[in-house]
Amino acid sequence: IQEDLDREFVTQSRLRQRHEQVSSLRNQLEDQVQQATRHLGVVQQRSAGVDQWLAQNAAREAIDPDEAFQPGDVLSGQMLDLVAESQALEDTLFHLDTALQRDVPLDQVLQQVRKVARRQFQCKALINKVAMRQRALGGM
Repeated sequence: IQEDLDREFVTQSRLRQRHEQVSSLRNQLEDQVQQATRHLGVVQQRSAGVDQWLAQNAAREAIDPDEAFQPGDVLSGQMLDLVAESQALEDTLFHLDTALQRDVPLDQVLQQVRKVARRQFQCKALINKVAMRQRALGGM
């Protein structure tokens, strides 16, 4: 009988521990549900805001990106063109590097890299000059 009582006490102790674990997990899940509900509310509010903006702007005609950004003066236009060219040259150098990995002869790649790098250097030097001029004029 004593052994049966000891087993029952051990079983009861385990049941209490499991009950505490289940209660703790239930509380955590309830917290997560509340948090998810709050996030859902935020997402619904933002979605409603986007829907409202879309409804307000549906009648507008499509904007051409090239026309959306017009430089304010000649130096700004020059700067815009130079930065675009510099980024294009950077992309070209990247693709020359990948061409080298595809067994394009080294001398051909190096020749093109020199040309592109020289033009990129000139472009960046001109960017610096234009930026200095804009700062001198109080444009930036």
